[in-house]
Amino acid sequence: MDVLAMLREPARLADPYPLYAELRQRPPVRLPPGEIVLSRYSDVAAVLKDPMFRKPPLPRPPSKATRVLFRMFLLLDPPDHTRLRRVVAPAFAPSAVATLRSTATLVADRLITSVPSTFDLVRDFAYPQPLAVIGELLGIPDAERPKIGAWSRTLTESLDDPLPLRLRELPRGVRSIVQGRSHPVAAARAAAGIVGYAKQRMGGATGEPVTEFLETLDRAQHEGVINADEAVATWIMMVIAGHETTANLIGNSVLALLDRPDLRTRIHNDPTLMSRVVDECLRYDSPVPYTARTATEDTTINGIRIERGQTAVVFMSAANRDPDPFPDPDRLDLTRPQTPPHLGFASGIHFCVGSALAKLETEIALTTLLPRLSSDSHRGEVTRRPSVAVRGLAKFRIQLAPSATTRSTP
Repeated sequence: MDVLAMLREPARLADPYPLYAELRQRPPVRLPPGEIVLSRYSDVAAVLKDPMFRKPPLPRPPSKATRVLFRMFLLLDPPDHTRLRRVVAPAFAPSAVATLRSTATLVADRLITSVPSTFDLVRDFAYPQPLAVIGELLGIPDAERPKIGAWSRTLTESLDDPLPLRLRELPRGVRSIVQGRSHPVAAARAAAGIVGYAKQRMGGATGEPVTEFLETLDRAQHEGVINADEAVATWIMMVIAGHETTANLIGNSVLALLDRPDLRTRIHNDPTLMSRVVDECLRYDSPVPYTARTATEDTTINGIRIERGQTAVVFMSAANRDPDPFPDPDRLDLTRPQTPPHLGFASGIHFCVGSALAKLETEIALTTLLPRLSSDSHRGEVTRRPSVAVRGLAKFRIQLAPSATTRSTP
């Protein structure tokens, strides 16, 4: 059963959750290459938390730039994953992220006061806001951010049809290129571009000021904790993960809340609900639908036999709509208990290192946007990204309330 192909159908790109419900109700299916698909909360959570499951093997890097990108620690297992993550984790701890609140708020205010009365949420707000915040942290000047963002989107979209790992998967790779889903040349150029830029930025060739984060990476290199390629890969990973996921989360959240005026009223009357709103939106429509893990030994997960070397594709988005832990899962519910936790940021050792920053940025984005949007602003066509690996909006035109369009001249 080619679940991924089914999810690429236009109707399921718009709403994959009926298919997820079907998958949860039947025995686990296998993808054509043999991977087992898991969609129930208990199964997905068990795999993510079990250290016996490792990241799938990476293909042979086709270029020097790809070799560098493959050193991102989100692609690696311990001990390399642990070593590299430990270098950057303090910068994304809740206490450190709290210091970025004023920056994120200033960025959001600047963006919302610069848009016309009708604007594209994705292009004009959801992407620029987190990219500007992570750009401040990583030392990316304003003028360079659109270029960095374009490279990042190209690389993210390449996740939907990655390079084949085995010879028997080659026809799938060719078919993907022919059908226009895979763009290996564009991905290769984006990889070379962002790797080259990162090396220049970290080497001081751009002439931009050195940020505290860059100093952290430089110090880790001098202490022998990481090498030059790992430092570059870590910087790039922070760029991509630091705004792609959040941009999609902002878009998904605004779309969900515009369809629920009762919730918008509750949030307006009680702003302290915003943290819960973001967590519930993460559960309801996560920007990262699935991931994969490979078993290092024969095992059984809740009665499901998984053999050594077999890959489990675990759908966090399906697990987050499982009615067993989440009653009435297809409803946004701000009173929903926080246990068990949603899997919007995964779980286990690969739990998103930037989760606190993503939540802060989304809280600020929603706080900035929702009071300013017209009650009937959701009238334009919603265009989804044509991706299964990333769930987000490609285009979403919305309208400001009349009172929000009156702005003082700077």
